[in-house]
Amino acid sequence: VYQPLWRLLQDEPVIVVTAVESLRYRVLPVDRLEVSLLPLHTHSPQSSNRSPQSLDQLIAELIGRGYQRVPMVEQVGEFSVRGDIIDIFSPGQRHPWRIELFGDEIETIRTFAVERQTSLTTVPEIVIAPVHPLGWQRREAEGFSALHHYLLSQAWNESLVTHAIERWASRSPAQWPWGIDLFFYSNFANVLDYVPPSGYVC
Repeated sequence: VYQPLWRLLQDEPVIVVTAVESLRYRVLPVDRLEVSLLPLHTHSPQSSNRSPQSLDQLIAELIGRGYQRVPMVEQVGEFSVRGDIIDIFSPGQRHPWRIELFGDEIETIRTFAVERQTSLTTVPEIVIAPVHPLGWQRREAEGFSALHHYLLSQAWNESLVTHAIERWASRSPAQWPWGIDLFFYSNFANVLDYVPPSGYVC
């Protein structure tokens, strides 16, 4: 559900086609989702106080947002590192980005084709969306505790609940069954809150 929401946050004309039933889903408020976005700009490592200051920090930020490190990027949610080049496939994007560094400064950012691994266009700035807004950073014990009590109230036995929570805790929230992440948030929004003023809903 979050991948289309990233697209709605971008400055693009949009038409949303959805089933009425989907409007019952609770999602994160726009401002909560926006703080997990990671902006990057060329030739300016300190262009934003939210931008990572080094390659190591960028890798840590990506892992913290649920990305998986792989030898070669092929799917959304993956990144790879080869020397001073890092490839990232962000949710909501048609193509992954190839970022070339010179020291800790971003020299170029290009989109590239997955099949041919060839560059398409050069862009001055990007905004990296997390694979899941909860990432690895906000999985507080209170959320698992609330989930534990809820599952017990649904006639799960203690052993099954403990085993399930241990399994989920070892994974990225992007791999959780739908709805578990809702136990980690205190307030929610409706999908329509993401539709820009110029957008249309069918």
